[in-house]
Amino acid sequence: NDAKAADWLKRAADQGLPEAQNNLAVLQMLGRSAISDENQPIALLEKAAVTMSKAQYNLGLAYTRGVETKTDDRKAIEWLRKAEEGGDSRAQLLLGLLYELGRGVGQSETVAVNWYRKAAEQGEVEAIYNLAQHYMSGQGVERDFIQAKQLFQKVADLGDASSQNILASLYQDG
Repeated sequence: NDAKAADWLKRAADQGLPEAQNNLAVLQMLGRSAISDENQPIALLEKAAVTMSKAQYNLGLAYTRGVETKTDDRKAIEWLRKAEEGGDSRAQLLLGLLYELGRGVGQSETVAVNWYRKAAEQGEVEAIYNLAQHYMSGQGVERDFIQAKQLFQKVADLGDASSQNILASLYQDG
């Protein structure tokens, strides 16, 4: 029951609990909370982000996508770097994507690969897939089909259909 959840989260958020501030903000951003007062999602996340890397990531994501705020890649990168310092693998993945696309930073496949590698080392599936793609294409890293195949295998074993398809092609091509 989202209404009851939002009520309890608001009570805890009003008492300054960062986890509740983050969770209420996310509930609001998903459109699953009718609570609308001075506790707007971005303000709640900023309060929680003082101590929570998860809230820092959520702020970075909000600024990247323009959810409840205007798109601002500079602010997104600022928050994502803070989250990454706290070890957030999703922040590392998103930083890799931003570098790959050149959004808010100079475009760099090499830097993107480094971020993907950091996230992949923590088991971030999309980062493993992206890293495999880079090894296969040779963008930002020396082309290495063996490494690409090993990485695609990891993701394919987790049930990813795209990786399974690519892996099948790699086996067909030898």
